[in-house]
Amino acid sequence: ENPEVEMNRDQIMQKLKGHERDPFDRSIDIRVTRLRKKIEPDPSKPVFIRTIWGKGYIFTPNGRRSDEPTGNEDWENSDKNRRKAKK
Repeated sequence: ENPEVEMNRDQIMQKLKGHERDPFDRSIDIRVTRLRKKIEPDPSKPVFIRTIWGKGYIFTPNGRRSDEPTGNEDWENSDKNRRKAKK
């Protein structure tokens, strides 16, 4: 429902209607772990449900954030840097 939007545990819990939460509730973490086991190619290195340390989680349906480099940018930047260095 909210792709590429950072959400903390409280925001996620609000989306789960009818669920009470106490300050030490780790049920969101458990649910995320279970989801990762089902949808991630390698749950230890998630690409779809990522942890934003100190903030919460972000869901990236294409496996990469829209502002994240694709890999070609690094090559293009290094090529530009090599050309600048030759001058």
